[in-house]
Formats: sequence, C-alpha cells, structure tokens
Amino acid sequence: MNVDDPVTHLVARARRHDAEAFNELLSLSLPLARALVTRMLADAAEVDDVLQEACLQAWLGLDGLQRPERFRQWLAGIALNLTRMRFRAKRTQVLLEAEWGAGVRSIESIIEAAESLHALDQALGDLPELARATVAAFYLEGRSLPEISASTGTPVGTLKARLSRARHTLRSALATNEPGASGGTGMIEVTVQSILTQEPPTDPANPSRVLILNTKDGARVLPIWVGRADGDFLALQLSGQALPRPLTLNLLAQILDLTGTTLHQIAINRLHDEVFYATLSLTIAGQPQTIDARPSDAVDLALLKGVPIFVSPEILESEGVLSDVLHAHLTAGLKRESNEPVSWVPAVPPEWPPRR
Repeated sequence: MNVDDPVTHLVARARRHDAEAFNELLSLSLPLARALVTRMLADAAEVDDVLQEACLQAWLGLDGLQRPERFRQWLAGIALNLTRMRFRAKRTQVLLEAEWGAGVRSIESIIEAAESLHALDQALGDLPELARATVAAFYLEGRSLPEISASTGTPVGTLKARLSRARHTLRSALATNEPGASGGTGMIEVTVQSILTQEPPTDPANPSRVLILNTKDGARVLPIWVGRADGDFLALQLSGQALPRPLTLNLLAQILDLTGTTLHQIAINRLHDEVFYATLSLTIAGQPQTIDARPSDAVDLALLKGVPIFVSPEILESEGVLSDVLHAHLTAGLKRESNEPVSWVPAVPPEWPPRR
C-alpha cells in the first residue's frame, strides 16, 4: 500500500467517519463509474440510482477495502455489479411474463428479482426513523456530525452510536439479500470454467496449469496460475471421476462435517506481489470465523462442498480479462525462448490412482 498516495489518505479519513473526505473520494472516482454504467444503462435516472446505491455500499464496505489506493476501481466494480443485478432482474421479469402467459407461475423468480433490485431500499426502509434520517444526512447529504447535532439537538455521541448500529444493520441486510449467497458488499460471484494447460509446454517437466474463473454473464474471466498438482486435482474434480480413496482435501471436507463446521463461501479478495489470497467463511461451534487459504485449496474445497465462490471487484477489475482475449493474454505472459505457436487446452485429469 502506498501510504503517500492522496487517495489512501482520503480513505483513511473516510473510515473515521469524515464525510468531507468521502465526498472528495467521490469527486475523484464517480466519473469512471458513471462512464461505465452509462454504457450499460440508457436511462439517466437508472444510472443515478445505481451510482447512489454504489456510493452507500462503498461507505458500508470501506473497512473491507484491501487496497485503498484503488478506491476508484473498487467503486466502479461495485457500480458494475449493481448494474448486472438490474439486468438479471429485468431478464427474470421477462421470463416471468412468458411463464405466466404459458400458465406456469414462478413465484421464486419474482421474489429473487425483487430482492436483488430493491435490497438496499428495503434495508434503509427497515431502519428506525431516527436512524434512517441520520444515515441520510451523514452518508448521502454529506453533513458532519456537529452540523446534524446542531440542527436536530441530538448529542454527537448519540449520533455516533446511531450510525454504528445502522451500519451494522445495513451490512447484515445487504449480505442477506445478495443473490446466490452472502458474498459481502460488492463481491462478485464466479464459477470454475476450466483448468487450462499449455500445448506444447514451455517446460515439459512442469507444464503450466491455469485456473479459469468465469463471471456469471460470461463476459470476463479471472486466470490464476496454479501448481501442477493443484491444477490436476481441480481437473479431477471437474471431470467427475470417483476416487478409490480420499485425498487430503476430501479428508478435510469430512472433518468439517464430523465437527459440525459449516463452510458458507470462499472469496478471492487480495493480491500482493502478484500472489492471490483467499478466505474461507465458516461457522465453527456456532461462531462465524474467517480463515486464510491459497486460492487453489479454497476453490477445491468450494467444489467439494458445493458453496459459492466470490471475487472482489478490484481484483476482477485489475486482473480479469475479456473471455475472447484470454488465450492471447496467457501467451503474452509466458517467458519463451522461441516463437513456436502455443495453444491453451483443457488439462487432462491424471490417471488415478497413478501408475507405480
């Protein structure tokens, strides 16, 4: 983290409830978010709605921002995710109308669409009246606590406590209403698309393996280079092969079941020195816990347990690539001694058990 970066300083101030600092962040960051959302939504009113929701989610999620200097990209990622949620809701409505025309009633579809589209509005509406007014004045209108205190006659300490309780309530409500699972504010759900390997390999003794995570709309992918053994085990899982005896992660999954530990989701949420980091969200002995893990291990366990996989918007923004340029992107990152053509193909699962 670059502590001398002005954006980093503004984020640090905003985390201390400095509304002026947050407004400065928005003046620097909103043009990018607005430009991206405007390309996807033709209605100016919808654009404004999305950006307003994104700003509030950014306030609520500031504590979880891993790289403060990338606030601009992070806010844009939140806005794009909210835009995609609107598209999903619209598609659901079109399908719903077609189903009703055919006499098939899908109440689950309309409930999911409504929750996805109105989660934030519902969460704000459920706050007590005084808490809702304080949130609106502080977060949306940009008024300082002393200003709110002077206009309402409420002590600053009371306002701080009210804001703290409201932030907690809103975080919980937004996580509960996130489609698919509680990925956390702004997190983007992905699926495992494939494990790719280089053909011919640059290093035949240790051929490359790349884990490809795909966004739900299929437009963008996140490639993560993994070790050969990690990639081969992932390829085994994707192939659906039955193993004659459990491997290490199978054993870990069984231990989780036997101890009553619940794995809710995994998240790839940090990048440092070109190394990805992940976390596991679990409930252990009735208490929520978060454990750090390698992305390959985390994804392996997510596939074994059938739980959702999330990626932070800033990582997807900085490291993700468009699907149609993936192979060119992977090849460009290789250190090769020749210009021999390279292709990227699905890794063939190894024979199991291996021959001796």
